[in-house]
Amino acid sequence: MTDDPLRTLLASGHVTPATRRALEQRLGPASPWSDPGIFTARQRETLTTVALRLIPETDGIPRPDLAKAFEYRISSPRGKGWRYASLTHDADAQRDLLDLIESESQATLGRPFGEIPGPEQEVLLHRIQSGAPGTSLDSARAFEDMLAALAECLATDPAVLISIGYVGFADRPSWQRIGLGQRDDREIPAATTDG
Repeated sequence: MTDDPLRTLLASGHVTPATRRALEQRLGPASPWSDPGIFTARQRETLTTVALRLIPETDGIPRPDLAKAFEYRISSPRGKGWRYASLTHDADAQRDLLDLIESESQATLGRPFGEIPGPEQEVLLHRIQSGAPGTSLDSARAFEDMLAALAECLATDPAVLISIGYVGFADRPSWQRIGLGQRDDREIPAATTDG
């Protein structure tokens, strides 16, 4: 196996052509979420900071650009197939939420959200998550949507999946060893730690 187990697995016969194309598109320089263009520069900065606050970096797990993946996800014309009745279209609700986070940060702390210390960011986000009074936006629902979508973006990134040993996207039939504690040839060996 090469230094890049994900590329090795994608190049193998264990992945169907359709899945390979979809995953390579996510990994390549022409990623589908290169620049959907639905957020302003300020909204992107806020989203990047919020994403890092809600889903912190973890040792050993690659950090995809969650803000770009999120923006692509909510700009997709397919959508998720439903929305809360109290919210407008996903993209509009998320733009409104990001603007609310910034305006609350400026109003209460006098600085952009990205410039306030982490504990103060958490307090502000918790307040918005609980439902910001005095606004027409259902911030609790919009925040719930954002958190769920960010988590989905992380959990569907192929580099993240392979880093935790998940190879379920190797979707061609013929898994040979499926017993408890057994590893199929396409699976990555379990990581060992010294210490």
